[in-house]
Amino acid sequence: MAEQQVPVSPVEGEPQERVIAPTGEQRASSQPGLVPPEVPTPVTPRLRVDLTRSFTWGFTATAGALVALWLATGVATLASVAVSVALAVFLALALNPVVGWLQRHRLSKAMAITVVFAGFVLVFAGVIWVVVPMVVTQIGAFAAAVPQYLTDMRNRGPLKVWLTSGVYAASVAVGFMMSSNSTGVSFPSLR
Repeated sequence: MAEQQVPVSPVEGEPQERVIAPTGEQRASSQPGLVPPEVPTPVTPRLRVDLTRSFTWGFTATAGALVALWLATGVATLASVAVSVALAVFLALALNPVVGWLQRHRLSKAMAITVVFAGFVLVFAGVIWVVVPMVVTQIGAFAAAVPQYLTDMRNRGPLKVWLTSGVYAASVAVGFMMSSNSTGVSFPSLR
């Protein structure tokens, strides 16, 4: 058999006695008349919500919906900020080689950044100057051609029933909106 190790006391060589405390039942049985004390169990406070009551359920659902709405608003706000930050990082990374090239050609870093920024603003303004007049011209041409498009669609077979039934109200509304601005475009009656 394996030898049992006896714990050694603080004084070398003397065996240490093991004292095993009796349980409450052992104490009660060894000494009549003693009842073991009950150990209280720790109580953790709980929030009890009875979901069978309509007021409690309504309040809980409303609070949950408000928290969800608040979180959704926060995510939407962060999304717009994240797009702005991503665009700024993209532009900085894209324009950094130009700044480095200007620095290698004897410009200070501040001057190189200023030159690149001014060039970027000029290119952006040039694109806007070229694109905006074309877009305005195209929108004007489309607005002038809409009455002819409606007439062509009205005179075609299968679309004729659809246009004369439900689109008439929409065309009247569009015609009212178009006649109230300065384009001078008026829509003919579809009936």
